Amino acid sequence: MYQRLAGLVAVLVVVGTSAVARAEDPTPVGPGFDCAKASTDLERMICDTPALSWWDRQMASAYELARLNADEKGRETLLAAQRLFLASRDKCALDYACLVDAYAGRIAEFATSDDPGMVRVGRYVQPGDGEVGGDLDLVVFGNGLASISMVTFGPNAHTCALDTDDGRDSPMGIISFENEIAEGELCVLTITPDGANMVVTSENCTYYCGMRATLDGTYSPRAN
Repeated sequence: MYQRLAGLVAVLVVVGTSAVARAEDPTPVGPGFDCAKASTDLERMICDTPALSWWDRQMASAYELARLNADEKGRETLLAAQRLFLASRDKCALDYACLVDAYAGRIAEFATSDDPGMVRVGRYVQPGDGEVGGDLDLVVFGNGLASISMVTFGPNAHTCALDTDDGRDSPMGIISFENEIAEGELCVLTITPDGANMVVTSENCTYYCGMRATLDGTYSPRAN
């Protein structure tokens, strides 16, 4: 599944919006650094791959939140750890799965022991039956904000792709996202915990998808 979706991400980078109808989302679309200054193949890959841009942006946001909440000594410790992370990430070279694992691991480190709910990261998969399935990645911040990244596929290679920083996290752990795709037409995405799983339901969100693909379904925690 993961290898198939990694390949799918690469395809989406090439075909752009020809395979997936997209709306104009009020959310950042790039990574946490300036792509105009990208100087390595890895940085260019991150800039050109929406899912990797999303992960890099979440890592940068989590780092900044931790930095703002730290004292001077804590900021020095954070900076040293961040440099180590970047060196470790760079060893992944252009390995997509390795890069995602590195980002997810780094973000998880920002959930400090004295405030474990400050930042949390979740990775889920919908195994499907060989024709349908998908990935759901979440980064939830303690200020009620949540970021969502989804890549799914359906029959005949139809796909869905949604990356946003505009999700909202409720006290019950229900994550929601709304986007007005046209005048009077609102896409509503809801992600509801069900034990260890996440149940995704959507309304009027088909513009993120090819004709036979969907974001909806039950997503289980990804095995390490």
